[in-house]
Amino acid sequence: MEFVFPAVVLWAFCGVAGSAILSNYNKAGIGFLLGFALGPIGLLIAWTIRSTRKPKCCFNPQHSKPAQNPLQPVPRNANVRFAPS
Repeated sequence: MEFVFPAVVLWAFCGVAGSAILSNYNKAGIGFLLGFALGPIGLLIAWTIRSTRKPKCCFNPQHSKPAQNPLQPVPRNANVRFAPS
């Protein structure tokens, strides 16, 4: 019975660590369950899940427009209208 308290502390730590590993991927609850239920093996599974997904804070260059160069001249056929003065 002497090992019960350290084992519970270790499993709780693994749950918190699993939650931290998957928190950037909107899967913190799954990370906690994996870490708490499976201990160090659950941390390895959470790490594997982490490496196969993109984080929610990841910049996706496919959905962004390229920045315009302010020094680039305006094409001649562009419909540029000026406000009346």
